[in-house]
Amino acid sequence: MPPRRRRHAPHKGQAALFDSDMPLPFGILDLEDRITADAGPPVRVKCYVRGCPEMLRPPTKGFPGDPCKTHGIRCHLSSSTVTYTYAVATDNLITAPQVFRTRVRGNPHKLETHRFGYCNSEDALTWNVLRSFQDAGALHLIAEHVTGRELSEEPQLYLWGLSSFDDKFQPWPLLKEAHKRFEIGRLPITRPLSEPDAMLVVPKKLVLILEAKLLADNPVAYRSGPRKSSQSLTLEEVIDLYHDSGQQLLDYDKLRAAPHSYTQLQRYLTIADYVARIDSPKTDAYLASVVRAGHEHDATRTMRGFMRPGYGNRFVRLTWESIFTLAQLRGRQLGRLSEYMLTKAVGLSGGFAPAFCLDAW
Repeated sequence: MPPRRRRHAPHKGQAALFDSDMPLPFGILDLEDRITADAGPPVRVKCYVRGCPEMLRPPTKGFPGDPCKTHGIRCHLSSSTVTYTYAVATDNLITAPQVFRTRVRGNPHKLETHRFGYCNSEDALTWNVLRSFQDAGALHLIAEHVTGRELSEEPQLYLWGLSSFDDKFQPWPLLKEAHKRFEIGRLPITRPLSEPDAMLVVPKKLVLILEAKLLADNPVAYRSGPRKSSQSLTLEEVIDLYHDSGQQLLDYDKLRAAPHSYTQLQRYLTIADYVARIDSPKTDAYLASVVRAGHEHDATRTMRGFMRPGYGNRFVRLTWESIFTLAQLRGRQLGRLSEYMLTKAVGLSGGFAPAFCLDAW
């Protein structure tokens, strides 16, 4: 096992942003500005952590790649993306690593837990942000920001349909009912059941689904278009499968006439509506598309156009940057999360870049 990672010391003249005895995942200031590779054979790449001299064989099909003995990362190198993975997935998390190890990793109800160690992992980002808000008792700040409602109680957090608020990570019974209603025994192809990234639930009051994206776009399907993959549904299938005569949010006449739709968002609007109604007649349903600043405006316009009159505010585009701003309301209580988001890097073609537009901070 590689030795415990340590963040690099702040650059000369730069103070540490927040105090912490625990190392954070590597951030933009910890990573090299330029990628250094040796064509070999074998192909090797210089460790992406700033100043590290180790030359590593990147992962290839059938070969996991060399982990850096000092920094515990495997450096990926391809024509489209430069990125890395942590040999120990919890090195990519900033909170509750033991809960992740015992309750999430290998959980039969959670897909692809091996991806938590990826630099560009949406799941790791979702965990780090929402578990931090949960630990601080501050999830109501996100729910209030999205819904415009003042809450007198802290929402329950479900991650990927599993109960995070009690650390049991068991499936939410109401989501299981939605699976039965729309998916089990009805899907025309073999594909995973719907797994919302996060849900904030105040029983008898509101259900808010958060669909999180980092670099990926919200999936779009076009009328009469082919399946994009062996597991994807066509637009017509989504409209037919996720139709419920009792739902309130979506105008299905508009959907049937539209040239395209963002089918994942459409599914989760229907599921949010359904689980809210079986929770209680007074429970309101909301969906927030969580994206980076400057992204997914067409998805927002398109989906807002499908909402029934009076329900347009139930679908919201929420940026990671605005969540960062909400974290500032808790100061040092969410200081660790703030530093993580300020320095969070993503791997792109040719190198690394800040994940979020937080220059003003």
